[in-house]
Amino acid sequence: MVYNPPPDKVLFGQYLVEQKKITPDILKRALQIQEKEGGSARLRESHRLLGQILLEDFHVFKNRVELNRYIVEFNEYKEYVQEKYFELYELSKQKHNSK
Repeated sequence: MVYNPPPDKVLFGQYLVEQKKITPDILKRALQIQEKEGGSARLRESHRLLGQILLEDFHVFKNRVELNRYIVEFNEYKEYVQEKYFELYELSKQKHNSK
């Protein structure tokens, strides 16, 4: 089993929905805009670009300071999610090996 996490932009969007900062509909529309953006594939996958779109096009954040605060919190959240995934992965591996 290989861990293949979703792109950061998707995780960031899910985080903002969980925080009740945006609705799933706004996330869907912002991701559609992001997909149409020019530039590299890496930029199109960026959670920072998604934040910028939400700031400028949807006025979700009051200013860049608020956006940056959410990005910092998201990075902490992402680390937590990854840790939990690996804990579950190790438990399932141990369970599988004990059979």
